[in-house]
Amino acid sequence: GYSGGGMASSWVAEMAPEYAPEINIVGAALGAPVGDPGETYIRLNSTLYAGLPALVVAGLRHIYPGLEQVIEAHVDDEGRNRLDMIESMSTVEAVIRFAKDDFDNYTKIPLADVLGKPELLELFDDIRLGDRIPDCPLLVLHPVHDQIIAVEDIDGQVERYEKGGAHVTYVRD
Repeated sequence: GYSGGGMASSWVAEMAPEYAPEINIVGAALGAPVGDPGETYIRLNSTLYAGLPALVVAGLRHIYPGLEQVIEAHVDDEGRNRLDMIESMSTVEAVIRFAKDDFDNYTKIPLADVLGKPELLELFDDIRLGDRIPDCPLLVLHPVHDQIIAVEDIDGQVERYEKGGAHVTYVRD
């Protein structure tokens, strides 16, 4: 998988040992796998790609009750409407519609303070890749000058895998 697909492939490789140990995964190829979604959200806010993290937040609020509570408490009506609207959009449509959108304009307190709430820090810790160690060998590929996913985030994911004992081949293009 690549980008969102690389993230999904990472999750499969990470979760398979405990969730589906009967599946013999012999290897996984992870391209630009969004190693740290929290950092990606912060980095992409108000850029051409601001719709990508907004799309993710719109979906995650249904899975993480703490996120929904923070949104209800600290995001204004226009911001909540934007999250509702983006849920039904394709990725391309969301990127085009929300290019350069600054979510700080829709929060009642500074966005940095919202993102520092314990519920959000816990969520970002939970979705950060590399803390669960895959049993299969990994091939991780990432362009050093990627415009969306920072190479430092992928470096961190790979480092966490290697510290945990995973077999990783890392290609920084």
